[in-house]
Amino acid sequence: MKSSSRLFPVRLESAESRGDLLEDVYVIKPNNSPDKSVELAITRIGAREISHIEHPPLILFHGCYQNHQMWLGENYSGLGPMLARQGLDVWLLDARGHGLSVLNESFESNTLADYARYDIPAAVAFVAEVCGRPPLWLGHAEGFGALLMSLASGALLETSLAAAVGIGDPFPSGSLRRLPLANHLADMVSFSDARNGDLGPELEPKALRHQLWREQGVFGRRGRSLNIDLWSAVGALGLPLAMQRSEDAQRGDAGLLKLLEQGKLTRLDGGSDEAEALLEQLAAVDRLEAFWQPLEQWFGQLELPLGLLPTDQIAPAC
Repeated sequence: MKSSSRLFPVRLESAESRGDLLEDVYVIKPNNSPDKSVELAITRIGAREISHIEHPPLILFHGCYQNHQMWLGENYSGLGPMLARQGLDVWLLDARGHGLSVLNESFESNTLADYARYDIPAAVAFVAEVCGRPPLWLGHAEGFGALLMSLASGALLETSLAAAVGIGDPFPSGSLRRLPLANHLADMVSFSDARNGDLGPELEPKALRHQLWREQGVFGRRGRSLNIDLWSAVGALGLPLAMQRSEDAQRGDAGLLKLLEQGKLTRLDGGSDEAEALLEQLAAVDRLEAFWQPLEQWFGQLELPLGLLPTDQIAPAC
């Protein structure tokens, strides 16, 4: 299919009706990284009735061992469909080699730094081009960590987004210097295998897992793979950033905890601090609105209204 973007080749992979929703799957080929086989799938979901879109587009990005399906839920009852039915323009990004994105030639060499340098800027640019405005970002775990790396390194300009929220820790564990050895070793074991059924169905490449652990060790620092001090650079950003995290949660990188204490990264209630519990929460239909409420309120404070529409109002479609 002929490109639908002025930025890079794009094809509409599928356009389906999913009950009361429409689902369009776009595949973009940015050609901006050393591995030219990389193609990224972005799924857009919207309500069947067509109306003008009043809200900024919202990109949802999964963490490790996951793909875009985590947002869809069983029978399209998850967070993404819920927000689409209520009037939001929802986009679900699959990382390179995950979900509907093709398995790239250098899959085992993929790292979070690749997402940050190449994939996230391309995906954000495409959504902004289609929608005509900077999108919002909701990242799960490493999906938020990769975004922070992209912003902190300058690969993604702050003006490219309206705001960003993270749910779950953006990186596995915290610094070895902050954790009892037994806890650290247990976390290493849980994140040492290519597959982890407790966290999701996807394989994770060896290079990505090694990068994350090297950066959090005694002699490492977050952002080393991009030649930056990640937490210092994040602290200097002017883009509104928030995380769902309980006040008594003590685990995590020292730099992250400091930013939360200083209010440079806004703390929001509502999400679970344990990875497995958070995934269970996102899969529980009766808990989704309570999960979304703190995010909705924060966006409202930023004058980015994302309130849920009454069910009798027409919501936007693809």
